[in-house]
Amino acid sequence: MRRRYKKFARMTYRFLRNPKRRRNNRLHGWVGSRVLNRHLWKPERHPVAIGLAIGLAVAMLPPIPVQMLLAVIIAVFLRGNIPMAAIACWVSNPVTWAPIFWLQWSIGDWVLSPGSFHAKFHTLRCTALGAVAMAIVLAPLGYFFIYLLWDVFGWLARRFTPMEKAK
Repeated sequence: MRRRYKKFARMTYRFLRNPKRRRNNRLHGWVGSRVLNRHLWKPERHPVAIGLAIGLAVAMLPPIPVQMLLAVIIAVFLRGNIPMAAIACWVSNPVTWAPIFWLQWSIGDWVLSPGSFHAKFHTLRCTALGAVAMAIVLAPLGYFFIYLLWDVFGWLARRFTPMEKAK
């Protein structure tokens, strides 16, 4: 998995970093210096954690067709891992939209309480409030999950690496 991720990130980075493309396009030259920062593409602990947090927060938005683009733009400004932010948006895919929408509505309805029922915009308000609540909860959970996972895999790698024999 890690090898495939590195290969994907390296190929995308090289494709975007092509000097001929940057010379011929002003927008690419202006955006390229920000998007093509190597630290935003390498699997390093802090940028990956930020990228996952951004991707999960954006994935909780209603299903809009620009979730991945929005996640990448936010990841560039917050210096998060770009591939992780884009991949994390797929938490809300066509299969999971209905359960996520229902969960967002349920959370919003619970927060607003049944006594504040106004028929016109109740569903919209409940869903919007649930989406914001889920984004606020899932983003830090994803961030700390990556930090925990990084420590666990680092410990396992150190623990099960064969030691050299002392001579």
